[in-house]
Amino acid sequence: MDRDSHPRGVRNGFRGLSTRLKSSAAFLCLFFVLLSVAPRQAPAAEYVGILSALSSKKGASEPRIAGLRWTSNRVSVVVLPFGFSTKIMGIVEGEFRDPDRVLVIQDAEIKIDRSTRRFSISVPLTRQVTSFQLQAIDIFGRLEAETFVIKTAAWEDVVRGARARANQEPLRFGMGVGVSSLAYQQDRVANYSELALTGKLSAQYRLAPEWDVMLSGYFTALPLSSSRNDTSVRFLGLNLRAGYSLPFVQAPWRLSILGGGYFATMFVSNELFGYQGVMGPQIYPSIQRELSSGSILTAYAKYSPVSQGGSLIDLKSREWAIGAGWINPLKDGRQFSINVDIADLLVIGSTTSARSQSFTVGVGYGW
Repeated sequence: MDRDSHPRGVRNGFRGLSTRLKSSAAFLCLFFVLLSVAPRQAPAAEYVGILSALSSKKGASEPRIAGLRWTSNRVSVVVLPFGFSTKIMGIVEGEFRDPDRVLVIQDAEIKIDRSTRRFSISVPLTRQVTSFQLQAIDIFGRLEAETFVIKTAAWEDVVRGARARANQEPLRFGMGVGVSSLAYQQDRVANYSELALTGKLSAQYRLAPEWDVMLSGYFTALPLSSSRNDTSVRFLGLNLRAGYSLPFVQAPWRLSILGGGYFATMFVSNELFGYQGVMGPQIYPSIQRELSSGSILTAYAKYSPVSQGGSLIDLKSREWAIGAGWINPLKDGRQFSINVDIADLLVIGSTTSARSQSFTVGVGYGW
């Protein structure tokens, strides 16, 4: 807050707190780095589940698309690592002996071996009966389309296998960087704005198929520009959450309710302004939707009543945040993501109040 509004002893206490927090932030970064380079068990081989029959919706044993046939009308159902979880896939193999046309699934061309004309595609399975469409397109844009279904006889067994596979590597990590536009307002202090690179780190541990614990943090990695060249301002925030995924929400949806604690502070040169040691409980619902392409859309909301310096929580002081993201799976369970976050923190003290608002666009990598 305003430097003149604090007694000297309180300011000295804040200086000590800032020093300890800087040390804690450095330790946190070192902790994540050491964990990330620690030896980890390599992803297990594909879990081969139930073989399921493949047929067209009209009941024909062979496709109607000219030149297309299946190597087998049985489909291998496998469980693959996918980000912080797993996904169930049906491996479909066939031949397409029409060199004048391309074969397409989900607007993506299927790679076909030139010599054998064979191909293999992976179809995400989200329920016992999953449909997908193939299209054969010539150079004039004329297409022939057909829809097929994969029927998994023992779907519950496959789902149990997927959950067991997900628990084989319960510890996951993530890191990211984003560009943040920040605005800070405080009584009796000129408004402050900043454009900065924000770093993010996270660790997630799966206690059970529906239960997770997550530790995450964000920090101002590099200020790019600000409204006051004579002042250096950095932000630090920590979140500790535990959550439960509601079992009655069926794939491709996933709804989780999380709760925990939140801590935030500012590091300002000469302590001209800013808040220190803001903390409080939080509630954090999140939702995910897996797309037919295999990528995932996510969204969350957060609300945290906060207090400063260990005082009693005042419901007028709070932080709310919302965000959305797109997650794309990579090899061996890794993932790439694009995220957008908006946050608004209001701290009301006995003599002054402060407000911090941010908008961040960033990318992330998980393993």
